[in-house]
Amino acid sequence: MIKPGDIIRLIKKHILLLILIPALLGTAVSFMTTQVYESKTVLYTGMTSGTNVQIDQSFNVFTTNASFDNLISIIQSRETSQEVAIRLLAQHLMMFRPDPRYLSAKSFEELKARVPADVRKLVVTDSRLAALKTGEVPARQDSLAIDTAFSFLENDNHNTLHLQPPYLDRQAYEQTVNNLTEYLARNDTNFIYRLLNNSDPHYSIAAISAVNVKRIGSSDLIELKYTSDDPGICQQTLVLVTESCMKNYRETKESRTDAVVKYFEVKTRQAYDRLTRAESQLQAFNQEHNIIDYADQSKAAAGAKASIANELQNKRIKLIGIESTVGQLQEKLNSQQKAQLTSTNLLEKRNLLADINARIATAESQGTPDEASRQELAHLKDQARQLNEEIGDAVNELYNINSATQGMSSSNLLNSYLAGVKELQETKASIALLESRLRESQREYKAYEPAGVDLKRIEREITIAEQEYMEMLRGLNLAKLKVQDIALS
Repeated sequence: MIKPGDIIRLIKKHILLLILIPALLGTAVSFMTTQVYESKTVLYTGMTSGTNVQIDQSFNVFTTNASFDNLISIIQSRETSQEVAIRLLAQHLMMFRPDPRYLSAKSFEELKARVPADVRKLVVTDSRLAALKTGEVPARQDSLAIDTAFSFLENDNHNTLHLQPPYLDRQAYEQTVNNLTEYLARNDTNFIYRLLNNSDPHYSIAAISAVNVKRIGSSDLIELKYTSDDPGICQQTLVLVTESCMKNYRETKESRTDAVVKYFEVKTRQAYDRLTRAESQLQAFNQEHNIIDYADQSKAAAGAKASIANELQNKRIKLIGIESTVGQLQEKLNSQQKAQLTSTNLLEKRNLLADINARIATAESQGTPDEASRQELAHLKDQARQLNEEIGDAVNELYNINSATQGMSSSNLLNSYLAGVKELQETKASIALLESRLRESQREYKAYEPAGVDLKRIEREITIAEQEYMEMLRGLNLAKLKVQDIALS
């Protein structure tokens, strides 16, 4: 049985070991263990609950999960890590003095000692950095004062979080990043290539790829975590990863959507050109065939043809009746009356009257649209009336006999005969005119028949081109709405 006194004597005997061993272990742990800092940020993606330009846009769980997987893959990709590494290195190389918010003094001195001169020549400087170097702008300054002295570019896609050093000139910074990127691509033995592809704790692709990314539950939020032994580098790495993934994801989405937009722009322009050509063809066809409204004009042509044919038939029937009447009157005339009717003077006047009556009938059937035509028609009627009076006077001078032949005086018989001859000639002239108009109407009607087939073909081409144009225009509008959705997200 161990007594309390034995325990005390044992402790006194080994007191030195009991004190030194824990002290040595603690000291060893403190030297061997590096202090680690962790930075964390949360991104709102808006993939399912964000604002959308498109109305009634539906979502499903598979599409949403795929979108989150795509975003996480972009964050963890080698391209993103390489871009972040180069931007972080450019930022630190452009600093003239350490700033714990972005780079500790220890890390600053280590980087300064490691970077060769040819790499430092790639750094682009500006007057504001020179002012910082001379002390006009303190290296340690609160962010509010810095923002007052140096403004951000509102449209700067590479500093959207406004957490990068505000005293760095953005144009000089971007040019430095381009210079380092080109230097990296020269060969696989240069300093930057080795820095990014070895086990450097700050600038290697392996270190930056260690950013932990996960979706928070089933929300629209993504959490990013990063650890480092330098608090400034820890935060700036996460800032650059965030901005780089946002830019790369946007460019990836926009590049695909831009290709769709360009496709629909080309197809819409081609469809519009086809529609324009078809409409121009229709216009030229209508002008060539004097078509304003084919349906109405073809219907009017058919109606005019039928009307002229009906009127011609009536005139021919009337002509038969008039010829019969004139023949009967001519049989009743005696030989002396017939000889006198065939006298040279009376025959010339009768022929001239027939010609004038034919001209009057032609003018009245064609209409008198202008003043000159109306005056000409009035003049012809005056001539016809004067000739009728002259013929009547000549008849009265030749026939003063009041006796009638078969109950009719010779004067009345002759007048009736002359009136019948006049009507006969007018009817023949009307028939000749109607026949001419009928032939013209038939030619017009026949011209409409093939024109109708060609017109339907052209109109069908216009309809197809118009439908294609409207579909391409609708696709273009949807593609542009998709671009707006991406911009909002």
